[in-house]
Amino acid sequence: MTLGLQDLPSKDFPTGTPMPNLKKPTLDKDLDKLSYMEEAAGSLGRGLIAPGIALVFIVLCALGAGASMSGAPGTVIIVAAAAIGAIWHSISVPTMLPTMLAPPSVRGR
Repeated sequence: MTLGLQDLPSKDFPTGTPMPNLKKPTLDKDLDKLSYMEEAAGSLGRGLIAPGIALVFIVLCALGAGASMSGAPGTVIIVAAAAIGAIWHSISVPTMLPTMLAPPSVRGR
């Protein structure tokens, strides 16, 4: 008769009582993988919030310019200029914002 690890006596498990299976079940492994993927997707999504808001701002500026200039000659140029201005604003404001919000003593005035 060969004794396995589960047949050895333990203070928690009297002789003859099988020890619990210490292997991780497949369901736990799958749930761990799923939660890891969920955390990664959430982290990636948070990084895309700012560009998404900037894109919505650019589209709204172009639509507003197009709606106010509908039927006028040169509408395409005005809409393109509004989109370019919105892009410029989307790029420049986040870089200037910390400086604009700093107290005058920090800005050097």
